[in-house]
Amino acid sequence: MYYIAYGSNLNKEEMKQRCKDAKFVSLARLENYTLTYRGNPGRAYLTVDKKKGNSILFFKIPHKGHLVFMDIV
Repeated sequence: MYYIAYGSNLNKEEMKQRCKDAKFVSLARLENYTLTYRGNPGRAYLTVDKKKGNSILFFKIPHKGHLVFMDIV
């Protein structure tokens, strides 16, 4: 499973604390796009919108059970 990191999960050391088995895959740049939350608390999701470019990190995580630790900060 792959996870696109954002926020504090861009810090590789903090990411390791949340999911010690996560493997850094790649640094990528989305030119002229940004990550944006949509929805309501408890039912929100992350999407991509046009805007000035951002850097995001891709990690491979062993299973989706680790996702519960990724977005709590």
